Amino acid sequence: MSAQTQFSPLPPLRILCLLNLDWNRHFGAARIYIELCDQWRASGHSVEVFSFSEAYPAKEVTPREYGIRRWQFPGKAEEFVRANADQFDVIDALTGSLSSSKSRLGFKGLLVARSVGSHHLYDRFEKSVHKRWPDVPRGSLIGRVFYSTINRRFIRVADAGLAHADLINVPNTEEADFLRSESQVDRPVLVQPYGLTDEHATALRNATGRTADKLRNHRISFVGMWAPRKGARIWGDIIKRVRRKLPNTQFRFVGTMVPPETVYKDLGVDSTQGIETVPEFSPGELPKLLADCSVGAFPSFVEGFGLAVIEQLGAGVPTVAFDQGGPRDILRDMPELLVPNEDVSGFAARLVKTMQLPYSEYERLVQTSLQTAARYSWWQIAKDTLAAYRSALAKLEK
Repeated sequence: MSAQTQFSPLPPLRILCLLNLDWNRHFGAARIYIELCDQWRASGHSVEVFSFSEAYPAKEVTPREYGIRRWQFPGKAEEFVRANADQFDVIDALTGSLSSSKSRLGFKGLLVARSVGSHHLYDRFEKSVHKRWPDVPRGSLIGRVFYSTINRRFIRVADAGLAHADLINVPNTEEADFLRSESQVDRPVLVQPYGLTDEHATALRNATGRTADKLRNHRISFVGMWAPRKGARIWGDIIKRVRRKLPNTQFRFVGTMVPPETVYKDLGVDSTQGIETVPEFSPGELPKLLADCSVGAFPSFVEGFGLAVIEQLGAGVPTVAFDQGGPRDILRDMPELLVPNEDVSGFAARLVKTMQLPYSEYERLVQTSLQTAARYSWWQIAKDTLAAYRSALAKLEK
């Protein structure tokens, strides 16, 4: 164990992490828990996990079976906690995973509701998708009723989890403000971002290409799943606008989790030349994929945090994003990279302007990007999170 992972001489905590997802780092929320748990365990804390992987050992399921599991999981989580309540000091539960009160659970420790993005803000966007883009497939009537019912239950469970928690952990200040105002939550709200492991941060930084080459390349990167919320339906317009000014600009879409044909169809471009898609990648492959990119793009309409923004910054790739949620917090020292939400023409113009910067100004952005990413260390975030949990636990015990 490195000295860096030795958080505190205080007695180790017994932590239970609950999440209604498979324990698989390809899921954003699961990755957050996996990396946090690694840090906590490395510092000597006892960490147990109850996820879909524990509740449902069978891996291969249909989408509807998966939806049924989401419906059933809070009940299974409650059963697990009731049977093991005295074994934990802290329960860190992803919103939507647990809806019971502490008295019903028989739990006397600290109950944390962790959000990776406001379920109300996400739901508000999803309900707007077909008004924005009527051609997005709607599925069958039975399917729409089924998933709508599942989603309504998820929101009820998530709201109940917030109401019963001792502490709410959110990833950005916008969501904290939303909870305090529109949701009128009276629980303490902790804002804790996400980060990069030391190994991943070092690999990204070491792979950073020469600034002059990056600026000359005119290559734009996007890291993230391919979905309307992440900008899938506006990327075609962005590409056309960028290429009107810089015709030879290339685009690299990384981690889309869909076949290239799906991306090309949504883009609606005349030619796929200069457009590269990488449906899946391992963490070790990302540094090389970003090393020769000039500027990153993250046109997400609603975002809890945006680990992909940190990763691109960590590779020395200045990244343009809509001014909301996590990206707003991350890019506070580079406000010129933030574009008003939904301003597609402004987004494309900012990408072009960044690639046309004089060398000295672009180099400044690259260095500020690297410095910004360096602030988001999983080790420090894990340490700060447990310090906040200890403080809240001490108040409960008084």
